[in-house]
Amino acid sequence: MAILFLLSTWKRAKFSSKPILDARLKYSYLDVVNYLNELKGEGRKLYQNSIKYLDMIFPLLYAALFIFSYLKIGCWKPDITINKMIFLFPILAMIFDYSENINILYFLKNHPNYTKSKVNKSSFMTQLKWFFILISIAFVLLYLVL
Repeated sequence: MAILFLLSTWKRAKFSSKPILDARLKYSYLDVVNYLNELKGEGRKLYQNSIKYLDMIFPLLYAALFIFSYLKIGCWKPDITINKMIFLFPILAMIFDYSENINILYFLKNHPNYTKSKVNKSSFMTQLKWFFILISIAFVLLYLVL
């Protein structure tokens, strides 16, 4: 899966040197317009297909990986009590990632006919996705160190 995503990223690189919207911590209306203009039709189609066929599976995989890691760490170190609430963080990351993907697909399909408020909401979903991913990583590292 990661190899397919990297290949698709490599193919997109010929259309733009800027990182895809999913990989950014945040973006503005002008960032989205300029990036999608730079991609042109073929690049937007490639981006759309990589979201539809790869990035709709990826969030489920990384959420499962985090949850599995928490469970394995808890079994591996029986003296550690893992709070059940930590399982919520990768699930929230996955939900916000799917929301971000849906918004970006909307931008790709309707370019350039979308509002600043829609882009701001999407950017906020992206920020929340990264926040919950980082929290999920921090818990794995924390439990490995303990």
